[in-house]
Amino acid sequence: MRLVHDFTSALDQDKLENMLADDLNALEAKVGELIALCESLANENRALRDRNRAWAREKSNLVERNELARSKIDALIDRLKSMDVAQLG
Repeated sequence: MRLVHDFTSALDQDKLENMLADDLNALEAKVGELIALCESLANENRALRDRNRAWAREKSNLVERNELARSKIDALIDRLKSMDVAQLG
C-alpha cells in the first residue's frame, strides 16, 4: 500500500511540476509581449514627440511670417493714407 501511495505522490509531483513549468512559460511569453509592446509604445511616443516639435517649429515660422505680412500691410495702409491726405490737401 505504501508503494502505491509513493507512486501516486510522485505522479502528483510530476503533474505539479509540469503545471508550474507551463504556467512559467505562459508568464514568460506574456512578459515578452509586454516588453515588445512597451518598446513599440516608446518608439511611437518618440515619433510623436518629434512630429510635435516639427509642428511647433512650423507654427512658429508661420506666426513670424504672418507678423511680417501684417507689418507690411500696415505700412502700405499708412502710405495709402498719407497719399490720400496729400491729394486732398
